Amino acid sequence: MLRPMARPLVVPLTVVLLVPLPGRAQNPSDAPTFRARTELVVVDVVVTDGTGHPVEGLRREDFRVLEDGKGQDLATFEAVTFGSTAAPGAVEPGPAGSARAEGRTIAIVFDDLHLRPMDAERLKPAVRELLEAESDARTKVALIAPGAGVASMGQLPGSRRDLESVLDQLQGYVGPDGGPNSPMSEQEAYEIHDLRDQQVEQVVAERFLHKDLTGYETSQSRAEVRAKAAEINAERARHRESTLDAIGKTLGFLAGAKGRRTLVLASRGFVYDSRLDGYRKAIEASRRANVPIHLLDARTLEGARPEMSTPHVTTSDLGSAAHRAVGSAGRFAEAEGATHVALDTGGLVIRKGNDPAGGLRLIAEASRSYYLLGYYPRNERRDGKWRQLAVEVAKSQDKREVRARRGYFAPVD
Repeated sequence: MLRPMARPLVVPLTVVLLVPLPGRAQNPSDAPTFRARTELVVVDVVVTDGTGHPVEGLRREDFRVLEDGKGQDLATFEAVTFGSTAAPGAVEPGPAGSARAEGRTIAIVFDDLHLRPMDAERLKPAVRELLEAESDARTKVALIAPGAGVASMGQLPGSRRDLESVLDQLQGYVGPDGGPNSPMSEQEAYEIHDLRDQQVEQVVAERFLHKDLTGYETSQSRAEVRAKAAEINAERARHRESTLDAIGKTLGFLAGAKGRRTLVLASRGFVYDSRLDGYRKAIEASRRANVPIHLLDARTLEGARPEMSTPHVTTSDLGSAAHRAVGSAGRFAEAEGATHVALDTGGLVIRKGNDPAGGLRLIAEASRSYYLLGYYPRNERRDGKWRQLAVEVAKSQDKREVRARRGYFAPVD
């Protein structure tokens, strides 16, 4: 049973299963395939039509994979549909081994370290609706809250009440110092402390300008602004690492689950800092598990108009004072870390206003049909560098959207 906590407790994530999963021996067909020290790269691809519904029935010849702009020869191809059998001939031998998914596992990382209390309350009904809608006996749902140090899982429909009980006790831990009315945003603290951006520092210093009771204007010194930035940045960096660590551990668990695996990050997002080791680990864990990370952006749950939601000045995702913006642009800049993790792994970024339940339904629907494309890279260098991926699908009269991971880090010796 969870206990209410006044402040977040950042602890290593411990998995507690409400309904234990049976042990699963490693299937030889699931192991990475090597050819002359070159690892098989498997790309999870979802193709949707103009209404957002998955497109089924595509074949190997309908796809083209490019790595760093160069076409790759497909070594494996598999079309998988949850809940129905694919058409004969649609499947060739591939890493998943079957055209029919063996159930589904949906993991929801309820990012309480980056959610305000009101965000958490607005998200809970959407998760409850998902638990009710996903009543298929082959669907398992996990709830993970990194701040509370909780991870619980159950198989539907039997464990629905247990999961709802866990959900009811979750809360958001972002307080006034990290909220939209803070005189210094997380993004600004990062730019002042880590990027040494003096223009942002000046903007924040001017914001502290006020009149005291005698009518004289006073302001915080630049040194005080830098000290406050260091304090905010240090705390938020710890929270970012804890969230990314929870994502990595969840992906490690999902790697051993059967059938279709889906990870949803419900969060206000966090600052993008590519130097954090957690970013690379999360992207690599997503690739190894072949599980995209979907972002349900809690910032769009606010009732006020976007341009009125954030009074302070922040910078855009380019991290430059030249791109400083007020309002919704600055508000979403602070979520760029979570956005990058989602897009780099081929996930959706759901920003659907006040409809989080609709966003979760869209993610669940998109996970019902997908394609696995495997290839041996022409570039066999094991240098650890980023490899950019692009997937093209045959032209059609219908508008189609292709979603796949944007790249991966090459292995190293």
